[in-house]
Amino acid sequence: MNLTYFYSKHFSDLCCYEDYLMSIDLMGKKHNDKEVLNSLPKCGGHKFIIVNGEIIWIDDDGKRVENPGVSYIDERLFWRCIGLTSITIPDGVTQIGSSAFYCCAGLTSITIPSSVTHIGYTAFSCCCGLKSVNIPDGVTDIWVGTFEKCKGLSSVTIPNRVTSIGDHAFRGCSGLKSITIPSGLKNLGASSFEGCSSLTSVTIPSGVEHIGMYAFDGCKNLASVKICGGVKSIGQGAFCGCIGLTSVMIPDSVTNIGPAAFYACHSLKSVKVKMYCKVSDDAFPQDCTIVWTL
Repeated sequence: MNLTYFYSKHFSDLCCYEDYLMSIDLMGKKHNDKEVLNSLPKCGGHKFIIVNGEIIWIDDDGKRVENPGVSYIDERLFWRCIGLTSITIPDGVTQIGSSAFYCCAGLTSITIPSSVTHIGYTAFSCCCGLKSVNIPDGVTDIWVGTFEKCKGLSSVTIPNRVTSIGDHAFRGCSGLKSITIPSGLKNLGASSFEGCSSLTSVTIPSGVEHIGMYAFDGCKNLASVKICGGVKSIGQGAFCGCIGLTSVMIPDSVTNIGPAAFYACHSLKSVKVKMYCKVSDDAFPQDCTIVWTL
């Protein structure tokens, strides 16, 4: 059996700057070499190697350890690990640390077990080869920049229990074609979907009181936006540059529309707004007619 691992005590440093991917054989002498064993990376205090995308835990004698009880993928563990193409996170892991897989440019597939309840900020940021992600049902918050600049990401499943999508969470995911925002969402952060240029439609649920600034800025193919009653304010630049947007219904619940909220939405020619709503002077394009209603 061929085992692929990274020959370094400092896993992230090696992955960032060197190309020392090595292959060893379980039966070979190198496997019993103390220098090699001592240089293996650790997670949760346990040494490991990667076999066909699977994390294999190794003890100090080079023997496989079953179920060592690791519940946390350390922060920055696979930082810039450009040689990593696929990985299955072991069952029992409950947390993925911040920046754990940051800039793993070659990563195309990841399996996250149902045991995971927390994914840290920028955990998968800049994984530009990642194509799809199923976020486990136990996750309730998508943190800052979790999937930022995952340009190849075309499909993501957000569980119904998620109540917060943080700032920059999906910013720059230019390949993302559709997204279903959970009905129970409360927080939609700044720039959360900024630059998702392939996105064509979106529904903002009623539990979101404020649409964060620049939330959908630059989503040039966004043609359909449904803002449900309950939303109270639309932040600065929230839909700026959505040039494909031809119409939008502003619900009666909205009392404030921030600066440049729909700026450069050149296809938007008219919009109905309640008289009591405070609208910034440059919220809409200059040639868009605001129809004030009682």
